[in-house]
Amino acid sequence: MGSRVWCAGADTLSSGLVLSLERMSTIEQIDPEQRVVTAQAGVTLQQLQDTVAQQGLMFPLDLGARGTATLGGNASTNAGGNRVLKYGMMRDMVLGVEAVLADGTIINALNPLIKNNAGYDLKQLFLGSEGTLGVITRLTLRLRETAQSSQMSLVAVKAFDDVKRLLRHMDRGLGGQLSAFEVLWGDFYQLVTTLPAQNRPPLPHGHPFYVLLESHGTSHPMEHERFAAALEDALRDDIIDDAVIAQSERECATLWSIRDDVAQVFNDGDALLFDVSLPISAMQSYVAAVKHGLAETACMQCWTFGHVGDGNLHFAVQVPRGASRGAQRMR
Repeated sequence: MGSRVWCAGADTLSSGLVLSLERMSTIEQIDPEQRVVTAQAGVTLQQLQDTVAQQGLMFPLDLGARGTATLGGNASTNAGGNRVLKYGMMRDMVLGVEAVLADGTIINALNPLIKNNAGYDLKQLFLGSEGTLGVITRLTLRLRETAQSSQMSLVAVKAFDDVKRLLRHMDRGLGGQLSAFEVLWGDFYQLVTTLPAQNRPPLPHGHPFYVLLESHGTSHPMEHERFAAALEDALRDDIIDDAVIAQSERECATLWSIRDDVAQVFNDGDALLFDVSLPISAMQSYVAAVKHGLAETACMQCWTFGHVGDGNLHFAVQVPRGASRGAQRMR
């Protein structure tokens, strides 16, 4: 029997209806001059990313579930993902929406302009509403020029206070080019870099925290030098203990694959996944409280990772296989 995961976002009563928009999967128009795309809500994130890349453009929202997550779902949950620091949430990338209300009324607010003060901004009502006000069926989205260079590093940190120091240090040192700041607690890092996981550890196990850093900039050689210099300063100031810098696109992809290999939490049981937003100053005590509370239950393990830079943590709580009723009670 395969492992199962409960996110509860699609739970419904027996009297309810489940609506799938997966057949609404057409990218209708790309305007490279305006840098805007119009697409149906069932288009997957990766489908959009790959299509606009052919025109030298990028849609900067990025998630580990990019191959299955749809644009309508991204919009209705106001998804953030890996690059919120530089590009913002889904809310910052949606220019307009078409939505259908419960009575069949179609709201057409497919605005193609970044600045539009003509009346109420109706799209904001639907972004993050999770379908409670209406079903998003089409979207107009803002695109960006493809980043000419991407610098990446994985660093080891000995304390959460140093994680917070590192965020400010790198953001300041890179002059606003920091695009991702992903933190992996030590036990999660060990899980995703130990067999049966396919990745091996670029840095040794045993550090309390590992931080995945990414910057998007120009192709100028100074970008790499500035990134390396900021890391050297962090090492000199005792903010980080160790670091490895990606030297190619392939190595960048490998570092991201470590972060994205959440499937490892299903190795020995079922799993419940939680997405929690809270101030950075509250994270350390909150994680400690969660793990202390779970230690008193029948849960087997709890792993933590997430987008600390924008105040968003993920908890993967493993429970014994078949413990569906217990999992439901814990929601």
